[in-house]
Amino acid sequence: ESAKSKIEAAMGGDIALEASFMDRHRKEDLYRYAYNFHNFALLPGTTTLSGELGFDTGGNAVIGLAMIETYLKHFDTLSPEHQKTVIRMAIHFFADIHCPAHAFFEDHVQRWKLDLGDGEKPRNFHGFYDHFPEKYLFAGKTEKEAAASLDNLRKGQIRKFSKGTPEDWLRECAEYDLKILEINPEAKIVGEG
Repeated sequence: ESAKSKIEAAMGGDIALEASFMDRHRKEDLYRYAYNFHNFALLPGTTTLSGELGFDTGGNAVIGLAMIETYLKHFDTLSPEHQKTVIRMAIHFFADIHCPAHAFFEDHVQRWKLDLGDGEKPRNFHGFYDHFPEKYLFAGKTEKEAAASLDNLRKGQIRKFSKGTPEDWLRECAEYDLKILEINPEAKIVGEG
């Protein structure tokens, strides 16, 4: 049985709309233990994981993905509800650790403001990153239509994207953050002067 068919069977069909589940439910008691799995902190100017903000004791994206990997190895022994939770977490936290807006260091990337000159007030980088597709790329499309247009990678591209370990993905993401800091070292509002 393929991984895809196992996932679809566990979720009861299409999983395209499951990617944001952990964000929608992150503050509920049932999922509070995974709150810090969305993010990670880095030592300033480096690609090294830091314990800042309790991400060493409260978990971080690397710890979360390691836990998920363990559950996936024993997937068939989990209850149906736990299987759904593990799939939702795998989908979500895999994406989070690849996202520069989920890193904390220097003046915290998440708090940087962007002014797009669209008449709206400047928004933080994290909010912009999360809502850019629905607001700018897929305005007027349903979630399912947007998901279908994104699901276009070939098998080789998927293998390349998913290659490596959580630590590798964290370092790669941190390198993007360091480049962002080079562009905007003072964390000023982008778009203003």
